[in-house]
Amino acid sequence: MKTSIFLLFLIVTAYISCNDQTCKWSQDGTNYDFNYLTKTNGNYVYSDTDEGIDFIWNICKPWNNDGTCDCCKNATMTAWTKYTDGTCKYWGDYNNGNTYSYIDNTNPDIGVKISNQILTSLGHTIRSAAFHLFCNPSEVHSVISAYQHQSMPSHVQLNIETYKACQSYVTPTPTPTADPTVCMTIQDNELYDLRPVKGSYKYTDKSTGNKYWLSVCKNLDDVSDCSCCDPHVTTGYLVQNDKCTELGDLATSNWRPIDPDDAETGVTLEYDKINSAQKKVRSMKWDFVCDIGTKGEITEIDELSLLPPRTEITFTTKYACPESPFAPSPSPTATATVTSKSNGDSTTGGLNGGYTFLVTIVCGGAFFFIGWIVHKYRIDRKQGGYSNL
Repeated sequence: MKTSIFLLFLIVTAYISCNDQTCKWSQDGTNYDFNYLTKTNGNYVYSDTDEGIDFIWNICKPWNNDGTCDCCKNATMTAWTKYTDGTCKYWGDYNNGNTYSYIDNTNPDIGVKISNQILTSLGHTIRSAAFHLFCNPSEVHSVISAYQHQSMPSHVQLNIETYKACQSYVTPTPTPTADPTVCMTIQDNELYDLRPVKGSYKYTDKSTGNKYWLSVCKNLDDVSDCSCCDPHVTTGYLVQNDKCTELGDLATSNWRPIDPDDAETGVTLEYDKINSAQKKVRSMKWDFVCDIGTKGEITEIDELSLLPPRTEITFTTKYACPESPFAPSPSPTATATVTSKSNGDSTTGGLNGGYTFLVTIVCGGAFFFIGWIVHKYRIDRKQGGYSNL
């Protein structure tokens, strides 16, 4: 009995050592834990109606067979695509572990990429799944888009927004609505990062004499030289004849493209002013216009005689030019980085093709040796001797 338990222990130890499916990563002083994103019921799903593809996947665990995919059969796969002709293709195998990296190594704030592969018996990548987790401090997890990328080897890219991909979590339980102080937005799969222009501005319209104290992505705090302005209560003031008019409430922030048909035009940020009766009494709109040669400046402000009144601000800046982080990326590499105390490289929960081949040989030898011991044990038991154990 003791021998059987020992043999079982050896088998379990060998299996665990050869299958590393951690969902954690440590890099640049941040400990990422993505286990929260694993679904125990259901799957992440995205439908590309233009291409006729349904993307079905889970993070750090195999997909859940919940009936959403009748042609998805293999229980260990992490990602599937289902096509209009009724066929399916799998893209990542849970048993091969994960590889972690930043989506953009020059800007860790963008988020983290988890790669999972389908490998041959020799450790070569056939195809793979890249789970792109984009940092959004105010989003628990939200599916954005998915792509099938025809590279060599081919792979799928699956995009999710989550606070778990941020270097520093803003709150452990983020609110379901976007944080209005986070000066970033994703519109039509384009990333606009306006954080460099977040702050307070003063502007005087020489033609009308109107003066403005304005703020981007926060309540106005710099009210110097304004006798009727109060700090921390509004996103902007219009001052006419020493009378202040509040222009917007931070909590009402709303992003949208300036031109839905041309992402390069820029992005719009709007605020509404709500009175005590919860009625909209006026609004203000920032048009952040893409200008690659300008760091950021107000070029024009217009007062529109609408019901309710509206203030429109034109702000040209290079930061309003989209970064397009969700476009299909090059095929993820099969090379896993390994922690080294001398150079501080990153750790991964997966293995690359070469290591997989080596581990396959080692594990195969381990299982063969264990099998030999079991076989020998059975022979000796029949003979009434245990001299070889």
